[in-house]
Amino acid sequence: MILVYVDHDRGELDPLALQVVSAARGMDDDVQAVIVGPNAEKCVDELAGVGVRTVHHGSHASIADYTPLANARAVLSVMERLEPRAVLAAGTARGSEVLAHIAGRMRKRRWIRLAVGDKVKMEMSPYDLDKGRITWRLDN
Repeated sequence: MILVYVDHDRGELDPLALQVVSAARGMDDDVQAVIVGPNAEKCVDELAGVGVRTVHHGSHASIADYTPLANARAVLSVMERLEPRAVLAAGTARGSEVLAHIAGRMRKRRWIRLAVGDKVKMEMSPYDLDKGRITWRLDN
């Protein structure tokens, strides 16, 4: 499953967001979208028309307009529940800002999901060989 952050301005989809959805469909048939803020429900039919299976709509009374941190938190919340293969956003100022917030939060949470038997890449401390950290989960 591919998750796409979809930006809109008062219910009007960003045209680049539709291109990102199209690129995501080339990666996987199961494409889901996250859209945040008021008036986003106007975009649901248009997203369904381009192949989005599920639209996750985040809203709150205090969100009146574009808020990058709130948007990033909404995307992270969906990411934690669904564990998508990839998260995409349009290369606009807004999309890049939301992805930057997501990346910062992922780094804080040490976002590498592991199961018993997974092969991993580790980085050892040059000062203490008893300490290290997992930096990547390898394909089995």
